[in-house]
Amino acid sequence: MADTDLYSMLCEYASKTHSALVNKEVFLDSISISAKYKARKNEAWKQWAESPREIFQREMDILTIQNLVSLITQNKVEYIHVGAFYTQRLRELWAQCEENAEQPFPDSNIIKDEFPPEKIKTFDFDTEFHSLLSDPPEEELPALKIIMPDGAGDIVLLSSFLNERLLDAAIQKLRFFLVENNFKPLFFNKIIDKLPELERQTDATFNMIILNPSECKVHLKQAEVSNFLIWTTFCGFVLNTFGGKTKNEDKEIAVIQSASIVRSFSSFYREIAIEHDETIQLNKIFDLKMNQEPFIYTMKNITSFTDENGVTIVDRFSREAILIIIKNKSFVASNCESLPDLIAFHDSENEKWFVYKEKLYEAFDYYRKTFRGKIYKELNYRWHSILKEYYTDPAMKDDKLFEKLVKEITLEKSPLLAAMYSDVKFIVTKEELAENSNGAALAARYFSEGVLKPFPKLLNLERASVLKSIRASMPFWYSVPVFVGILRFFKRHFY
Repeated sequence: MADTDLYSMLCEYASKTHSALVNKEVFLDSISISAKYKARKNEAWKQWAESPREIFQREMDILTIQNLVSLITQNKVEYIHVGAFYTQRLRELWAQCEENAEQPFPDSNIIKDEFPPEKIKTFDFDTEFHSLLSDPPEEELPALKIIMPDGAGDIVLLSSFLNERLLDAAIQKLRFFLVENNFKPLFFNKIIDKLPELERQTDATFNMIILNPSECKVHLKQAEVSNFLIWTTFCGFVLNTFGGKTKNEDKEIAVIQSASIVRSFSSFYREIAIEHDETIQLNKIFDLKMNQEPFIYTMKNITSFTDENGVTIVDRFSREAILIIIKNKSFVASNCESLPDLIAFHDSENEKWFVYKEKLYEAFDYYRKTFRGKIYKELNYRWHSILKEYYTDPAMKDDKLFEKLVKEITLEKSPLLAAMYSDVKFIVTKEELAENSNGAALAARYFSEGVLKPFPKLLNLERASVLKSIRASMPFWYSVPVFVGILRFFKRHFY
């Protein structure tokens, strides 16, 4: 963007005057004078020199529509409010701070007359900093004011400075502190007195801080136990040495702030590493149990899974962590036509069941075998009762009605078995299984030429065979239609 555009000039002017409010008339007078001078050497300024107010109004209208600036009136004086001033001002202050490692971070005293209260939001370092790192604000404004511990004032920054830029600056200030005062021997000896087993790693860490500080961030993020112990112990010694004073010099404030920040980052990254390790352990337990019979489980079942020591996962891990595992395994992108690895079924009692896609047919087979006998027993009882009264059931003569009856009984005896069969995922899964998997072998039994077999077939229940078996268990006359008709007549009219 050319330096003759109005927005660039307004931002530059606001920066020079340290105010988001630019006096319109004073600004126009200033531009008119400078434009006449600059136009002698640069043709681009000629239009500003000849018609400053006309060009100003034209560009001002565009900037207003774009919500980059606004006109306000205070005490009958017109001002241009430049919203970008606040972020630009903090970037300038931070650039100065990063160039001077001995200086504390920018604080609220520097900007107290420049930022209105609504442009700053206050946080406590000890109680809220980790939350900010976990979930930084998406908007750059309001700026963050962080109250530091140990009499180290406060730090003002944009939310985008959290993590990378804040940590980089803190490491540079710690490095300056070590090099300028030759403090490496002092703190090195203190650390190895407390952590003698980490002498070699401690020496390497100090050399990294002094010679290659850009690697420190990677070292912190690795969050290995030894890294965590060295960083937190070092920062703790620094804070014990310089913190807690009623009044500190700027250099001391800078190192207290930096040690607090680095120690907090070290703890934050260690927590992430622990959560990652726990997630791996939880995943292993989850996968192990989900691949065991009966292969399909409710949320209540899942939270009752136990580790190798018999401890339930809900006692070892947070319920939120368990839900995240399930959510991640159940996720499928909107543009993906495949089923997720973990699929869910809702039975007629509104219970939600989870099963790995590759284990769906094994789960169905388990429940099929488990409830087939109960379904047959109920079917036998119903038909036996009907036949005993010399009546018949339409389902005894019609395969479709027979299937409907079997499904009805299944719904009573095992809502889950009925839910799996009737869900479209039961069909779709067949197409997504590897050919040599156990699930694919079972699926071949349930489908005929790509079509799902009728439900009674999957339960090995043949209408004629079931009826024949029931009649065979009854006196012979129940199988002779003439006898049945006569006996039914007498039963109706004389009993």
